[in-house]
Amino acid sequence: MKQIISQDKGFTLIELLVAMAVFVLSLILISNFLVDQLTFFKRHSRIQESNIEGIIGLELLRTDVQSAGYGLLWSYPGGATNFNCAACGEASNSPASKYNDFPGNVPRAILSGNDGKNPDGTASGTLNNSDYLVIKGINVSASATASRWTILQAPPFVTTAPGNPRIWTTIDDTPQITDRVVVLSFAGSDVARQLVAPSATTTGFFVQYGATNGSGVAYANSPWAPTDVSGLNIVYGVDSQDLTIPFNRADYYVKSGSATPSTCALGTGVLYKAVLRQSDGNVGSPDELPLLDCVADMQVVYGIDNLSSQGGKLQCYTDDLLSSTSGLGSLDTANPMAQRIRERLKEVRVYILAQEGQFDRSFKYSASSILVGDLAANLKGAVQTTSCSGTTSVGRNFDLTAIPNWQNYRWKIYTFTVTPMNLRGDK
Repeated sequence: MKQIISQDKGFTLIELLVAMAVFVLSLILISNFLVDQLTFFKRHSRIQESNIEGIIGLELLRTDVQSAGYGLLWSYPGGATNFNCAACGEASNSPASKYNDFPGNVPRAILSGNDGKNPDGTASGTLNNSDYLVIKGINVSASATASRWTILQAPPFVTTAPGNPRIWTTIDDTPQITDRVVVLSFAGSDVARQLVAPSATTTGFFVQYGATNGSGVAYANSPWAPTDVSGLNIVYGVDSQDLTIPFNRADYYVKSGSATPSTCALGTGVLYKAVLRQSDGNVGSPDELPLLDCVADMQVVYGIDNLSSQGGKLQCYTDDLLSSTSGLGSLDTANPMAQRIRERLKEVRVYILAQEGQFDRSFKYSASSILVGDLAANLKGAVQTTSCSGTTSVGRNFDLTAIPNWQNYRWKIYTFTVTPMNLRGDK
């Protein structure tokens, strides 16, 4: 009987080892590819996140700059340059208080401290000596009250639509019963944009809208109504609580602290918006709104018509609006700062230096400094090719080497340009 020998064979040890080596090598290559892809995705996701934050946060800032001066008074009753209200007061804490106007002066629509200095020369405490920006106007507050307004004409006064005060078709646009409002004169024999107030010694510059019967009839009583039949007063909602100033105010600044994300480079912080609290004048924590993370610097530049003829053309740019070389001209009782800003300010540019993305060991940023601003010659909107003070640039060169590991971060300058729409007149 013949023995049948099987021809079936298995894998040799060498073949198994070779197969395993190929498999492991392929796995390593795939893993490296996946790690690279995940790193790429994480890096660019953070960059896109930074860009989205910048778009949203800076749009709020841009809107406020455009609204500077909205509903802001131009003078006090009787032509006075101040208001002797014992219970009044603007910002109560520093450095915000360094930018106060009310009740001592007519409020300035927009101003800023330059390179870490307040108007009086003291330190503002902003991160890396960045600029401190202040905007004054009714609608810089997020309060629903600040979006409401109406008109008040001379008698007869009626409460049925359209009404006097006017009742708008969209009722939410009309001040509500609990709203605190201020009244400015706009037409007729009264002085334009003058604060209408029954008393300069108390909080009589504002009134609770409709306090009499909920329909605004209280305005029928002097002195809220216009003084002649051709007159027109405008009623602005300011806040839902009693007022300490007849407008709203928003401060913008950069600071670091526990709220700064851990992904931000050391030496960067957060750009905040803080609206003045009417109850006590507080500006800042706990009422701060974070707008943009990982910010290293903010510079504010102003386009000025510095000609005494007031030709209306933008002549030059300045990064220090309150300096003697800003282009606003000499100031005196007849030409106070608030008036000069209204007349001569034509444009506002804001430059913000921020980290884009996060720490990247494989990335090397080349420049050790960056201009947070512009060369004056590149600002085509101006007649002059130098700044108002004669320098070749506005803003400042920021030294990146002051930030640890600065080379391993991507840096971006966010820039926007605004023509203020409410300085010389609005509704």
